[in-house]
Amino acid sequence: MSRIFGIRLYYLRKHKTTYSQTQIAKLLHLERSTYTKYECGVTKPSIQTLRKLKELFGVSYDELLDEELNETEIIDYDLFR
Repeated sequence: MSRIFGIRLYYLRKHKTTYSQTQIAKLLHLERSTYTKYECGVTKPSIQTLRKLKELFGVSYDELLDEELNETEIIDYDLFR
């Protein structure tokens, strides 16, 4: 996983849900700080958590783990961070 994964999580959270980091952490049975570290690219989620994230956001593993950001993800991240 990389910083790209964190940016993608941020993008998916903002565009596929109305949840805050705290709400997603609760849904995943994690501490908010743990989920925040995923979005910041500091730590990696477990395989079980990846499965839950995939289901929560309604995306495939390929979409979740793709190492290339699309233009919309980059612009959105730059504007709102």
